[in-house]
Amino acid sequence: SEARGAAKLGSQLSLATALLSKYEGRARAEAALVQRDFDGLAEARRRLDAWADDIASESEAQRARVQMVMSALRRRGVDFLDAELRLSQIPRLLSRADFVRRFRTTVLANASDELQRTVASVAAWMDAKGAAQMSATVEQLEAARTENTKALVFVSPSNPTGAIYPRDEIEAIGRWAVDHGIWVICDEIYEHLVYGDNEHYSMATLVPELGDKVIILNGVAKTYAMTGWRVGWMIGPADLIKAAQNLQSHSTSNVANVAQAAALAAVTGPLDAVYEMREAFDRRRRTMHSLLSGIEGVLCPEPEGAFYAYPDFSALLGNEIGGRRIDTTLDLADILLEEAKVAIVPGEAFGVGGGARLSFALGDDDLSEGVGRIADFLS
Repeated sequence: SEARGAAKLGSQLSLATALLSKYEGRARAEAALVQRDFDGLAEARRRLDAWADDIASESEAQRARVQMVMSALRRRGVDFLDAELRLSQIPRLLSRADFVRRFRTTVLANASDELQRTVASVAAWMDAKGAAQMSATVEQLEAARTENTKALVFVSPSNPTGAIYPRDEIEAIGRWAVDHGIWVICDEIYEHLVYGDNEHYSMATLVPELGDKVIILNGVAKTYAMTGWRVGWMIGPADLIKAAQNLQSHSTSNVANVAQAAALAAVTGPLDAVYEMREAFDRRRRTMHSLLSGIEGVLCPEPEGAFYAYPDFSALLGNEIGGRRIDTTLDLADILLEEAKVAIVPGEAFGVGGGARLSFALGDDDLSEGVGRIADFLS
């Protein structure tokens, strides 16, 4: 009976890989790997059943349990993604309500009633809380880490979500990287664009134990609104910088003298204009968040930094909108562009569907007009 159940689960996993290939643009879904091992399946189910009653808790401990159970399933033969993609993909996949729902309706379609109830409770929890979780935890990173993991790209404030990691989480992730000898590449280009009580912290400062295994990326494009000047910089160990210079000199040559002079004037001058611009961004951030939150079926975490909102459109997918069936946020982006004349960046561009990126780096009137068109069309 368990072997037959495993065979059915394998069939469902094949369907899940097809769905992952369709919906998760960068994820190279593997063939189903179900080991027909009675003890393995029984252990995975036991852990899920024991966990079902209290999964609704939103505490960090419960999120860690999500990872523990998924890890148990992978060890028993259920593998979702190629090992090379785990670090970048799995934390986001497991934090998305739409992924959990697809997992429930495909992979677990023929599983036991107890297993179905467990995953249903996970989906309900994710529906209510998952959209707000825009950062990866140490537990998620550890569950994704393999022997081939060499580096972590750490972005805070975040593009595309606008999320900011608090100090304690940055320190925890940095120490995790130190413990496992992992390089950390910190993208800090939005460091001055933080709002409310949020603060930006540099991991290199908080976790000096990283030593020569931390690289800092920054530039003038965002803070100083100098996108077209194409000037940025990298801070890291001398041998790595030398290698990067060798590569760049054969691809883009060097930064023009006038652009270097302009960037130097920006970074050595006062930040008055930056603060004035940040006030405008803050006003537009609150406006966009309010307007998006007012659209039925749309969940929008409040942006904490950068100049992006990342609303969750999962509840609208699978329905007919404007006379067309909308199954992905890519479909939604297409129809909004064609019918409402508004451009959004679908989540598939970042590796996982369900959400979309909207920028509030535009005028107040254009912002209100654009989100208003989205609201009118979706209603």
